[in-house]
Amino acid sequence: MTQTALIVGASRGIGLGLVGEFERRGWEVTGTARDPAKASALNDVANNSGGRVNVAVVDTADAQSVAALRDKLDGHTFDLIVVNAGVGGPQANPRTVSDEEFSHLFITNSLAPVRFAEIFLKQVKPHGGVIGLMTSQLGSVEGASAGGIELYRASKAALN
Repeated sequence: MTQTALIVGASRGIGLGLVGEFERRGWEVTGTARDPAKASALNDVANNSGGRVNVAVVDTADAQSVAALRDKLDGHTFDLIVVNAGVGGPQANPRTVSDEEFSHLFITNSLAPVRFAEIFLKQVKPHGGVIGLMTSQLGSVEGASAGGIELYRASKAALN
């Protein structure tokens, strides 16, 4: 039986790498992007996969977008769901960042992955299925030995 994965946030970086690796191992993969028209590398993987990779749209910080993906994938179950989507956020000094920038960063990196996992829990295979939420070593309180990107670090610590 073919294994299936949903990789959320697959337009570049780790998410794109996961899509490619699972496809090479024979899995059927759905990779998501906020804007598939701008996800040329993901589209290339899909176009060269012989139908094993599909591209779908979702913005995890937008409840309507998540609901639309849930409806589109209704009836599908996955062996693995990885919620990798996130944003780097503002690089500004935390004292000068706007409330809107701060809210977007924390909603996207901390709250949205948990909400997404809850909404898609029933679409994970009941025996052996896994949901993973991608975080970062930068979110480690103990391992935070270098300064910089404090807001991003805090958003990942919140997810942890």
